[in-house]
Amino acid sequence: MAPVVAVSDGFPWTARSVGEGVGAFDQFFAEEVLARFPSAELARRSDAARLDFGSLVLAVTCDGFTVDPLFFPGGDIGKLAVCGTANDLLTEGARPEWLLMSLVLEEGVDPNVVRRVLDSIGDQASRSGATLVGGDTKTIKSPMPGLIVMITGLGRIARQGPALGFEAVRAGDELVVTGPVGAHSVAVLSAREGLGFEQVVSSDCRDVGLSIGSLVMSSPWIHALRDATRGGLLGVLHELASATGMAVEIDADAVPVAREVIMAAEMLGLDPLELTNEGCFVIAVEAGTARRLTAELRATYGFPEAAAIGEVRDRADPLAKVLLRRGGEVRVSARPLSVGVPRLC
Repeated sequence: MAPVVAVSDGFPWTARSVGEGVGAFDQFFAEEVLARFPSAELARRSDAARLDFGSLVLAVTCDGFTVDPLFFPGGDIGKLAVCGTANDLLTEGARPEWLLMSLVLEEGVDPNVVRRVLDSIGDQASRSGATLVGGDTKTIKSPMPGLIVMITGLGRIARQGPALGFEAVRAGDELVVTGPVGAHSVAVLSAREGLGFEQVVSSDCRDVGLSIGSLVMSSPWIHALRDATRGGLLGVLHELASATGMAVEIDADAVPVAREVIMAAEMLGLDPLELTNEGCFVIAVEAGTARRLTAELRATYGFPEAAAIGEVRDRADPLAKVLLRRGGEVRVSARPLSVGVPRLC
């Protein structure tokens, strides 16, 4: 048996680390949010909430976007806001139908910048099939990021069959990632700092439901899915392990990562598995179906680098939540407090 290397876990939260949404968010959510607003739906920790009106079941999500720079290779804050909202709704088997938008504007922001962002929001909303039905604007004194976009999305849950969610995951379920990880973080950070990688790396920002929405709505062997945004792939795996009380083991070498992303991450001292993505999903599927799903994602749904990466299993060691296999070694992964790169989404 391969040796297991333990890594310590547990960090206090800070405003910055909570904003980056990595390890400290767990503590913040439990101690500051759920303790004050206890509800079964909130405790699910889903990316979108289910609102049950009998014959009508809606999914609703709300998110804020503070990416810097506002425009980056492969996208901009407007496209990012709509795609991020759509991807969160997809985790509950819904598509975005109605959007609410709130803009926080810096006093001196260029009106042409705002117009470009609004055009981008409108274009992506149209592509995603959503209608803007309301919102608000506020102005704040400098210094601030220039423009902050907040989007609330609602859509009818159209999934046929069992509800999606971490509560549906069982021991033996297999894990699939839809595509390469880390490109969004590298594209945004490189554009911000002028590192040069923005010439060859573009964000993966996309509304994934436009490609796999029908599959998610109809497949009985998909149990849960989550977009690997803040905290990256490892963030999702830790959320899954914490929510289910089970362990997650993946083959880190099987996770697709572009060569340029690996180069950039090495130069910056970052782990691609922790980097933010905006078009990459982790999908938990019934045991024995990962190979089939991967083949379908590659051949039919436009994800040529989709890969089966691991499985969920009963947890033998309470500290071994997420296990990473690399070569002959199995490493216990602690959920990091922060990747140290703010304002990526």
